Amino acid sequence: MIISLDMYQTLFAAVCVLMLGRFLKARIDFLEKFCIPAPVIGGVLVMSTLIFLLLFCDDLLSILFPVVLLAMVGVIVYAVMVCPVNPTRMKPAKSYEQLRDTVEKKTDIRVPGENLLPWTVTERQLRMDGPSRLAKVSGFAISGTMERGGVTFNAEVSVGVIGVVGDLPPCWDSYRYVPIYLFQDRGFYMTQLYIDGNEYIIQVMYPESTTLSEEDAAYVEDALRTACHTVVDLYQ
Repeated sequence: MIISLDMYQTLFAAVCVLMLGRFLKARIDFLEKFCIPAPVIGGVLVMSTLIFLLLFCDDLLSILFPVVLLAMVGVIVYAVMVCPVNPTRMKPAKSYEQLRDTVEKKTDIRVPGENLLPWTVTERQLRMDGPSRLAKVSGFAISGTMERGGVTFNAEVSVGVIGVVGDLPPCWDSYRYVPIYLFQDRGFYMTQLYIDGNEYIIQVMYPESTTLSEEDAAYVEDALRTACHTVVDLYQ
């Protein structure tokens, strides 16, 4: 039996195979771990299926239509799943407990308590590794406000897997052999530390038109230092 495909049919079949491979690679960890290309995954699966059909099925045409129909449905489902639905890559969490349980179950990131800073928490978000429905949890962000001396500070704790690390300032503090870096400019303080492959950023922002007193600046730095030490303690 000879099955001939024109240019458009061949292109459609190739796209189906590619999308099948991408779908399987996104869902099966070891395929991603060993960097197996999506076309190879889809091609091997489809080729194995066709060989099986040719060897064990006498009437190929009677099953060819259901196979093609299934492939078309699979393409549609895959397109829906990979369509960007979350461009910010952040997903709201209903509660601190949900955020903590989700992050610690699906990643190796430790989530500190909400009393990490002397603040009022206003927002909790899960960080995703992509914009599609197939995206996995890769971190979190908790935001809130602090009050001190009539000044309102916006604070945020964000955590994710270490990416590209740029230039760092001199080490500001070291706790249990973990260096802590402080970025400071008018309007914000930001601490950064790396532990077990995870990047923690704790920042406090205030209006640039506000000049902090020495006492208020020391208060912010002490709060950041204590928060960083608390994070490090989670991994001990």
